Amino acid sequence: MQITLILDGKERSFTVGFVSGMMLRRTFGMQKKMAALNEESLDEAVDYVVDLYGKQFTRDDFYNGIDTSEVFDTITSSIAEVMQRTTKAVGAKDPDPNGQIQGT
Repeated sequence: MQITLILDGKERSFTVGFVSGMMLRRTFGMQKKMAALNEESLDEAVDYVVDLYGKQFTRDDFYNGIDTSEVFDTITSSIAEVMQRTTKAVGAKDPDPNGQIQGT
């Protein structure tokens, strides 16, 4: 997975290869929180992305370095990528939008 932020006027890309089981656990919770988004849950979602990328950047770096049109897409695509990795690992079909793994 990769994310690109504008930091100090320059594009910087960050990648993550390994995604821990703990991040999967948090992913299930984040899917539910995204349904009732507010300022607090948005901060939690951004913290999730920061943690997912191994804290290579901060919450403020994310907020200041990403275009507003990409915030939700980046969060949701990060969640989706973790779920896709999980479903591939267990040989399941695509993840259910309600957070359930299908086909197991």
